[in-house]
Amino acid sequence: MKEDANNMKALQFSLTESILQISSTIFTISNMRLQDFSEANEDVFFLMYNSFNDFYLGLLKSSELYVRELLDRSNEREEISLVLYFLSIIALVICFLVLIPVVHTVNLQKDKVLSLFCEIDNSVIRILSARCEKFINSL
Repeated sequence: MKEDANNMKALQFSLTESILQISSTIFTISNMRLQDFSEANEDVFFLMYNSFNDFYLGLLKSSELYVRELLDRSNEREEISLVLYFLSIIALVICFLVLIPVVHTVNLQKDKVLSLFCEIDNSVIRILSARCEKFINSL
């Protein structure tokens, strides 16, 4: 609201424009002489009227909408995070299910190879080592 010679004029502003208008009015009032400070002054009236009416309610509504939007975004991210968490657990279980049989078969193969070496008779080992020594000495 602006007051012009006992005439009230209602102006509609967006919230951003309203903040700029209030800031400008506050700056003007803060630089005003003390004698000019009265309720009849247009800037003082503008500040007092708008501080207690739609401007304050508009700021509250804007902040509530902002908080609601942040909550919605965080809920979306929470759902995505939970989905990724459960997918990673499922992938880990699948990897273990694949890895356990592979490790088991490798252990079986290792045991077979070791059993082959253990089945060689000691006399055969002595004969083979004597042949190796002869070969190395002949070189």
